[in-house]
Amino acid sequence: MRMVGERSFLGSPTNQSIGIDSAARASPTHKKFAGPIFDGLFYAFIIAMIVGATMFAFSDDESKSIFGYRFYSVLSDSMRPEFAKGDMIIIELIDSDYIDVGDIVTFNPGSTTGAYLTHRVVGFADNRAGVAGNYVITKGDTNDVEDPPTPVDNIIGRYLFSVPYAGTLIRFSQDNLIPTVIILVSTFFLILTIQSLAAEEEDDEHQREEGYNTG
Repeated sequence: MRMVGERSFLGSPTNQSIGIDSAARASPTHKKFAGPIFDGLFYAFIIAMIVGATMFAFSDDESKSIFGYRFYSVLSDSMRPEFAKGDMIIIELIDSDYIDVGDIVTFNPGSTTGAYLTHRVVGFADNRAGVAGNYVITKGDTNDVEDPPTPVDNIIGRYLFSVPYAGTLIRFSQDNLIPTVIILVSTFFLILTIQSLAAEEEDDEHQREEGYNTG
């Protein structure tokens, strides 16, 4: 009876180790499929954002936006290091009542209909050259002087974040739309293929290690 009990006791850890080993074998498989899926979604988001920004840039509608957001290519270094020339910035459309000092805003300075500036708010004023009104005072982070006061109604939206060099890509795609689409799609599938091959190689390596352990 005692020997049976000892065998039963010894058998328990063996069963537990088999369960652990099974879980360990399942882990690489999970990583094999989960990794490419998440990466694929990430790259799809980036490509969709760039394509959407390109379509936005081609539109002549001045009130255009995508789900309440606008995309602009940066043409100067007045806001370095926040963002630089050649970057793409994403702007959230927002009522001027919610703008505070320190916010970075995109606005129409009023001199040209299609011209926009994206600078930091440094203050507000109720008078400009003797004309009463509600004005916002802005300044580029690298500029030495403030911009002329601008009516708060000229504010388009508030800066959220930037994508380095994407503005250069958008400007290139405006002149070369079809080649740009081909490059983006080809790159996307190339990345997925490389990741899939890497995952298969990792799984094969794991199986070889299991074979050595079994032997």
